[in-house]
Amino acid sequence: MRLVSWTTDFNRIIVFTTTTTTGGDDSGAYWLVEIAKGRTDPIGYEYPTVQPTDVGPIRMVDWKAADGLALHGVLSLPPGRPPKNLPLVVLPHGGPESRDHPVFDWWAQAFASRGYAVFQPNFRGSSDYGVSFRDAGFGQCAEGAGSALARFGPPSHR
Repeated sequence: MRLVSWTTDFNRIIVFTTTTTTGGDDSGAYWLVEIAKGRTDPIGYEYPTVQPTDVGPIRMVDWKAADGLALHGVLSLPPGRPPKNLPLVVLPHGGPESRDHPVFDWWAQAFASRGYAVFQPNFRGSSDYGVSFRDAGFGQCAEGAGSALARFGPPSHR
């Protein structure tokens, strides 16, 4: 959840929620929260034409590198399809000091809506995992997401 705007007395605020904060399958929603009234109302969506039924499941997955380093990533699946025998798109983040979270990502959902599983690895060097994890990414360009998948197989579901 992200605080977007507020009145000076904080009686009315606007927040933005994503699929992980709401537990739902939407593209992100803006809400008006009226503290004094104890009321919350949706006021808009990040992508209004994307319906909840268009958003596939999003979850974190784990795997280990050859040296035993625990790695994590985001897996988005096609909506309304069993997760079996799907073609895979690997969508690494920029950076290297960046990372992906299990939230609505329009690129991942665009591929998922066409029947692809989408894997967004948080490879060594990704941010928010600590300094030693970041430093483990130095000089590891050849150990990118594609070679990790080829060498170690698909990640296990969390």
